[in-house]
Amino acid sequence: MVKGDLKQMKAEFIRGATLTKYGCTLYVGLGVPIPILNEDIARGTGVSDADIVTSVFDYSVPSRSRPSLRQVSYAELKSGSIELDGHEIKTAPMSSFMMARRIADLLKDWIIKGRFPLTAPVEPLPLKGNRLVMHHRTPTVRPHSREPHPIPDGQFVFRDEFRCVHCGVCITYCPSGVFQRDDDWRITDNPFLCVACGACRDVCPHGAISLRE
Repeated sequence: MVKGDLKQMKAEFIRGATLTKYGCTLYVGLGVPIPILNEDIARGTGVSDADIVTSVFDYSVPSRSRPSLRQVSYAELKSGSIELDGHEIKTAPMSSFMMARRIADLLKDWIIKGRFPLTAPVEPLPLKGNRLVMHHRTPTVRPHSREPHPIPDGQFVFRDEFRCVHCGVCITYCPSGVFQRDDDWRITDNPFLCVACGACRDVCPHGAISLRE
């Protein structure tokens, strides 16, 4: 496990989110350095996305023993679509690859400058002390309520760059091709292709997309 002081974390890498039919959650960016101490570790960390394979499951099957539909590589998943039973299925990560690269670059800079040396565990889990009970509090506003961002004239949709973490879920659900990725895995958009279906707004876990009502 990882233990951290929330007050000292960079707000840039901590985002509140809501997932459809799930509820509230928290996205936390975490960088973990892997010491390359021998050839075996180097070989293991040098595996390409094409060599990492995972299973595709149909979660509409209400069983923990649900069958695997097929094996896919991470390279296929990151391409934006996979083939399943002769159909092209769009894919999107739940986290942000762009944010992961930024965290990796920051961690690398710390290591090079000697600010992140290898150490023993900083602190064990506390065995003594008082435990405070979290009491339920009735919210004073609706959980998802927020001031909508003003949408420029001539557009149906607006993506808030401050809220967006470039996860790409909007790409998967938009039927009109409004959202795309650039070479740095950042989300770009052409709002004039929007048909105001509302799919992107409903699935965005960070509330970054506003739609003209």
